[in-house]
Amino acid sequence: MNEKNLKVLEQYDFEVKNIRRGRESYVIDTDKGMVILKEYSGSEQRVLWMEQVCRQVLSHGMQADCPLVNKDGKFISCDKEENRYMVKRWVAGREIDVRSPSEIKQSVSHLARLHLTLTGFSPSEGKTQEKLLWIFEKRMRELRKISRYVRKKKRKNAFELEFLKQYGRFFEQCEKAAELSRHDTLSDAWDRSVGEGCVCHGNYNQHNILKDEGGLAVVCYENSSIGMQSTDLYDFMRKMLEKHNWNLELAQDMIQAYVKVRPLEHAELEHLYIQFLFSEKFWKVANHYYNSKKTWIPDRSMQKLEKLVEQSKKQSSFLEFFYKNYVG
Repeated sequence: MNEKNLKVLEQYDFEVKNIRRGRESYVIDTDKGMVILKEYSGSEQRVLWMEQVCRQVLSHGMQADCPLVNKDGKFISCDKEENRYMVKRWVAGREIDVRSPSEIKQSVSHLARLHLTLTGFSPSEGKTQEKLLWIFEKRMRELRKISRYVRKKKRKNAFELEFLKQYGRFFEQCEKAAELSRHDTLSDAWDRSVGEGCVCHGNYNQHNILKDEGGLAVVCYENSSIGMQSTDLYDFMRKMLEKHNWNLELAQDMIQAYVKVRPLEHAELEHLYIQFLFSEKFWKVANHYYNSKKTWIPDRSMQKLEKLVEQSKKQSSFLEFFYKNYVG
């Protein structure tokens, strides 16, 4: 974004006082409060959905970066080059500290409260989350395709050799998760969540959880959808446990922090376990490799694969712990 983009602010009913750059955005002080200007590539219908979700969050006394309409009553504004923008309420605060167990637990408790708030939506109004089985089957097809590609290569680099070495055990783990995802109990739980209009944030991570003196606020609802809310808990827990080498005490603390606010049904715990069982990290590393320039593999990709292998024993211990204590 450049300063020419700021002309689009003339389409809004507020007076600009000060402007500073944010992450791929502008943070603007106006006579009606702080707002943020960002480019937007989605549909008008998608913004309407986001605004509806944010309004429900606000109505329960929690903060959200709610989209704002321009003078024409539209959420999307265009400049002369037809570039599209969205203005949202700015929520101040710093990102949570992922090194702090207390802030991690606080974030999980906040997620549970958010989930209690985000129910009762009509499935016809928003995007519906895919079932685990559909996601897993697609990812396994991609892994098979990548494996065939690498095996056919005559000259293999260090990353490709390590990928093939690790492929068997990680793919077997993914197959087991896919098989478990076919259980009727999971399908019934998914149907029930959709029917009750339960909304997932869709991108619940440290970058979208802001902390200030008043507590926590969650922003960026662009990927929110109707479905199994335990998906948000899985996303956040996986990222935090990877950063803390699959620490079992932290894992237990996060689960307890969540269920203290919002109890989890057995099907939701099973849903969580199956997501952990499927090696999403292995799929991500492989997928990034396949969709990049394969003649040059960044050191970062090799480092991620090596870290995944290094943490695999700890992750296996976590899976055994989780199954024994919450699923079996």
